[in-house]
Amino acid sequence: MRGPLPCPHMKSILVIRWGAIGDLLMTTPLLRTLRQRWPGVHISFACDHGLAGVVHATGLVDEVIGIDKRTEYTLTTLPTLRRRLRVRPYDLALDLQPVFRSRFLAWLSGAQRVLHVPRDPQFGPGRPARRTAAENFIAVLGPLGVGGPLDGLHLSYVPAQDAQQRAQTLLDQLGVPAGRYVLVNPGASAANRRWPADHLRQTLRELRSRHPDLAVLLLGGPGDIAQFEAIDVQSLQDPKIHVLIGTVDLQTTASLMALSATTLSTDTGPMHIAAAVNAPLVALFGPTSPARTGPAPRGPGLEGLARARMDPITLQDASTDLACRPCDQRDCARGDLACIHRVSPLTVVDAVAQQLRA
Repeated sequence: MRGPLPCPHMKSILVIRWGAIGDLLMTTPLLRTLRQRWPGVHISFACDHGLAGVVHATGLVDEVIGIDKRTEYTLTTLPTLRRRLRVRPYDLALDLQPVFRSRFLAWLSGAQRVLHVPRDPQFGPGRPARRTAAENFIAVLGPLGVGGPLDGLHLSYVPAQDAQQRAQTLLDQLGVPAGRYVLVNPGASAANRRWPADHLRQTLRELRSRHPDLAVLLLGGPGDIAQFEAIDVQSLQDPKIHVLIGTVDLQTTASLMALSATTLSTDTGPMHIAAAVNAPLVALFGPTSPARTGPAPRGPGLEGLARARMDPITLQDASTDLACRPCDQRDCARGDLACIHRVSPLTVVDAVAQQLRA
């Protein structure tokens, strides 16, 4: 039987994590654990102001404090930020980012108690992760006697109703039925997470050859347009490949993922969104560690939509000559991007077929 915790009467908790999309979503098992352990507690979440919508869409917090680091985190504006953070007294602040800015924000909040996320000293090149990032976030509660997740490790993200309607309207305009397309998210901000253009072009050709009844939707942000141009999709001359890169907002993308037959994604924030909405998922990994930041297992699914029938499939080259992995650098130390280039198109198409058969 679980004994009493040192802080049994918490009324207000501040959670701090600046970003990015995937990191914010991987805090949701922690947020659900807070809800389970302290029912009725008020949870505020401080993050980068540009990502406040992601935290709102988890449905797990009472308040999002979006902070613009460029304009609000200066010597002249700190008093105003301090007042924003102290609108309510916090019994506990959870600092989930091991950097000075985050630690300082926890102190500035005036919380009665501050807990900092632990580092994994064993994690690094040639040393695999001992626990997932989501588990590491939950480990911040160790001093309070919480030893693990109280509601699983799946992620939480619920697109707004109008986003779900926009997704259906877009599918109607394209003439593509729900569940009859593969959604492909090929972009990534770091070059060592981007799959080569020729690999992706070969994959699109093979997908359409093996599954002629399925359409393909290519999605991504405005920053992915240049990469898409290198793919030269027009040369495939296939009317069932629809290019939507740079035209669809994040919540509508999430809704399209939830309605897809399968989603194929590189290691990016949208990959975690696909996992959160229970899309059948194939995820491509290069330098980073799937054991650390891979897609989460299936959750309960969105209301009114089918739940993925199997957990996400993660693909990563299994060569043993890349001692530099896992690596969280944006630039490849080897200079050849071998870790992501070695993931073969046929392996990917086989994995998509496996999700489709599930």
